[in-house]
Amino acid sequence: MISLSDEHTIAGNVREGAASPLTWILQAERGRWRLNHAIFLSYTLDLGFFESQVLGLVRGLGSRVTVVGDAGAARPDPRAVRQAGRAYLAGLAVTSGAFHPKVIVLAGDRECLVAVGSGNTTLAGWQDNAELWTVLRGGTEGVPAAVHSVSAWMRALPGHVRFSRGVIEALRSAADQLETFPVTANSPSVLDNLHEPLLGQLPEGPVDHLRVSAPFHDRGAAALHALVERMRPRHFTVAYQPGRTVVDAPALEELIIDTGGTLVADLEPRYRHGKLIEWTVEDQTFALTGSANLSSAALRRVTGAGGNCELAVLSTVEATLMPHFSPVPARAVQPARISLPAPAPGPRLLGATLVDGALHVQLVSALNRTGRLELSDISRPPDDWTAIAEVGPGTLEVMVERDCTPGSHVRLVDAEAVAGPFVPVLDLARATRTVTTSPVRQPPTLADLIANSTLAERFLEDLAALRRAMRELRASTASLQTQAAWQKEVAIADDRLGVTLVDLALARKRDDRVDTGIWSEDLDADETEAGLEEETAESVDAVQNDPDGPPQGLAEKQRRTLRRWALKLAATQDVIATVDRLLPVRMMFTLIAMEVWDDDSWFPLVADLLVDFQQAEDPPPEAEAQTASVAAVGLALLRWCVPSYDHGSENALRYAAVARAVEHLLPAMDADIVAEYSSELEKHFGTALSPGAVYAVAEKVVQADPVNDALSALEEQGRVAHADHPAVIHVLGDWPSPVFVALAAVAAAQTTRVAAWAHGTAKGWVLLVWRNPDLFRIQPNGDLVVWNHYRCNQRITPRAILEARDFTLAERVRRAAGVHPIPEAVDILRDMGVDLTKGLRCARTADDR
Repeated sequence: MISLSDEHTIAGNVREGAASPLTWILQAERGRWRLNHAIFLSYTLDLGFFESQVLGLVRGLGSRVTVVGDAGAARPDPRAVRQAGRAYLAGLAVTSGAFHPKVIVLAGDRECLVAVGSGNTTLAGWQDNAELWTVLRGGTEGVPAAVHSVSAWMRALPGHVRFSRGVIEALRSAADQLETFPVTANSPSVLDNLHEPLLGQLPEGPVDHLRVSAPFHDRGAAALHALVERMRPRHFTVAYQPGRTVVDAPALEELIIDTGGTLVADLEPRYRHGKLIEWTVEDQTFALTGSANLSSAALRRVTGAGGNCELAVLSTVEATLMPHFSPVPARAVQPARISLPAPAPGPRLLGATLVDGALHVQLVSALNRTGRLELSDISRPPDDWTAIAEVGPGTLEVMVERDCTPGSHVRLVDAEAVAGPFVPVLDLARATRTVTTSPVRQPPTLADLIANSTLAERFLEDLAALRRAMRELRASTASLQTQAAWQKEVAIADDRLGVTLVDLALARKRDDRVDTGIWSEDLDADETEAGLEEETAESVDAVQNDPDGPPQGLAEKQRRTLRRWALKLAATQDVIATVDRLLPVRMMFTLIAMEVWDDDSWFPLVADLLVDFQQAEDPPPEAEAQTASVAAVGLALLRWCVPSYDHGSENALRYAAVARAVEHLLPAMDADIVAEYSSELEKHFGTALSPGAVYAVAEKVVQADPVNDALSALEEQGRVAHADHPAVIHVLGDWPSPVFVALAAVAAAQTTRVAAWAHGTAKGWVLLVWRNPDLFRIQPNGDLVVWNHYRCNQRITPRAILEARDFTLAERVRRAAGVHPIPEAVDILRDMGVDLTKGLRCARTADDR
């Protein structure tokens, strides 16, 4: 039994552990399974979730894919469902109750996996809820007997359930595959209610202890009454989630009091959707798990006679699967405060299939009055509907002489103009084909894009499509900061761009993709790689010789092409997501390391990409380290082109803008991720782009110490300087023009409050004091000390005066006598710890002035 919150072990080939169905599929991918069939049976379906998170992966394993849900519960999103009917068979089922099993079958020639549990094929069922699963694995060496029991049940289903076209054949074909494996192990028993109610297949009591937990109880607790009457427990425990479990509180209270049972409150923060009936007899514990709730439709009736279609597993367990809860009074039952979602309004279709150029449409139930069929072509907006045929009363099937595009949406509208949910137009041959006749097309790598201009241009189109998809996600999601939104973003990126490029963007290792990884496959493309004819033998050889890295030694023609492509790559607009923010920067790093440019003309491209980080939302917690690390590496790369003493050039201004844009991100840097992002650049630029150098640049930006920055700038210019006080810079040496040496230190600090002093060759000295917009110049003249006051502005700054070497550019503030100390300057110096009445003193050299 697999619980998403607990782990258990059963002997034999039954696989136990805490996992999500997506994990099992990813394990199959890592095990290089080749599948022929992937079957997903469920009550509710989220086809948008399935297409974005699951479809590409199972198709990548070579499988034909079939997903089946209950027709009455179908509520598909026309904007999210784009591949149904083309890349996979999205079927529906109708029975007198609910089509309620939760079954997953993955089957190939050598391996198989069968899972029976409680989770629907939705994000909640595969990730958010607490579910119970039993997973059976096997292959050519043998399978548990329960695998053949499931295959027999799939064969029998069509006699009790009405399916949309193509489903029956898919079930039978998968059953054929499962039955090729020999039975070599005992296993739990598989129970269904096709011919006999589940309750009638449970042992009659007495039992020592009966424990139950389910998210749904029927009215009057009728099923639970019947279960207690049959099993006659000496001890009886019912678990429920306050405010979440759907239960008839008075009836449950009465039953617990009458039987002397115990009510326990399940305080699990997640919604517990797993179903459990468990009993103990003479120290042996048995558990019934699967899809059946504590309702009469699930336990007391057969399929087709008012009962649901259910599938369950009966097994022995070493320890109870019931979590340990604290008892509460029976009268304390707090039933669910939420109402179940109402079925989608309007009449329902079962399916719509292309047959010999016409459209075969199946209805769930006949209309009483004439209605109409409407079509929304897959190439048109989802809300664009066109009437294509009338449907008369009493009709369950309609043939429409119209050749529709596979994947388009069809719906039924009744006489009151109420439209029901759509079904996708099915091209059966296309949707059920496998991809085993040709190699599975791998997601493109960066080396592929560099070697093939057609793929490179298509990547830009995919990147634009990703941004459109992310804008749609943003419009429907209150925040991208939630874990679910982040996983959705990564899934969309994986699907649009391919896992290899997303791995590159996120510095993601292969095993990091368990929760969100999918396969990227263009299901509408030919099996042959587009643009292959444009590759040269040299470019193909370069990629094959170094499959993980870009080709080196590019010809000038290739370099020109890549420079043009880089311009397009950097032209980002309205980027709100993380992957499409990081990937272009990471790609730019690679192109720079490959010497695509002869000079630093790449500088504005990288700067513009990083400045855009300021316009986007803060990254989700799961991507903070990647965002900070790529920003830090980019900042260090830009700093390599801009000396610390350069504050006025165009590149220096761009660097300053980038530093301001990414400063708030940098504290989240991760050493391993920085090393990954900087690896190619370090090979080209040396230690200037080593992880240590990247951290040093980032720390200077984060700490924002203007005096230290000024000291670094002076050091780059070959000048020796230190700080006598926190805001006082002393430039050592004897200088012919000490005033401009001191001014260079003030300009390098770029702060509103700093002082600097330097020595002259004639044993004189100059002290400059800067507090924006005032600049004070203090220096000896014979036996006197002269004080001058200048007023700067936005255009005339200390740097402008330095570059012109002309103090007259600034406004001279007149004073009564230049030999008297200026009070404002004296106050500033006193705040800095300098008292000129005691003279200037160098803290390191003990030099007095």
